[in-house]
Amino acid sequence: MMPMRPIILKGKKVSLGIILREDIQKIWEWNNDREITKSLADPQMFRRLKSG
Repeated sequence: MMPMRPIILKGKKVSLGIILREDIQKIWEWNNDREITKSLADPQMFRRLKSG
């Protein structure tokens, strides 16, 4: 069973919580996945989303 995650901000569809120790492995995998990280440093991405 997953421990309760302290929620910092709660919206209608999304909640933000703190990073827990058990999150570290998944965060490492996401940071090393080119499909996930390829647009994170792309300044043009925001312009494309805005002009949508």
